Amino acid sequence: MDAFTIIGQLKAMFQEQARQERVNTIKAFVNYKLAKGSPVSPYVLKMKSYTAKLNIKSSSEVLMVQKGKNPKKRERDQGKGKEKVVVKASKVDALAVPRPRPKPKEPKPPKEGECYFCKKIEHWKRKCPLYLEELKKNKGSIPSTSGT
Repeated sequence: MDAFTIIGQLKAMFQEQARQERVNTIKAFVNYKLAKGSPVSPYVLKMKSYTAKLNIKSSSEVLMVQKGKNPKKRERDQGKGKEKVVVKASKVDALAVPRPRPKPKEPKPPKEGECYFCKKIEHWKRKCPLYLEELKKNKGSIPSTSGT
């Protein structure tokens, strides 16, 4: 027997055992939580031992330890009926959305503008004496269109 066949036989014998060991280590790694009030250093050392057993890269370790809610995901609490929908957005969402700019205010017309009737700048048409006189004349000369 040569070395290659011996290694192949050993792998076949212990492969199932190694797979089960890996599954147990992953479960322990995922379920291990830091208790309130306990120091952080033993927790980090335990996590490092799990990652050493699993041969996980250090960049992946950080992502696993920082496991939490996705900042892009929004939580929605939908009420019944006409109640308001409560939307909790993270600080990241609040910073990412630009605020709408207020529309520029249109300039108000001057109090004394140009009259469309007589073309003077002193007053508007509704206060124009010539226009008001003409309205009075026309009002008296036009017959009423009402009933009998």
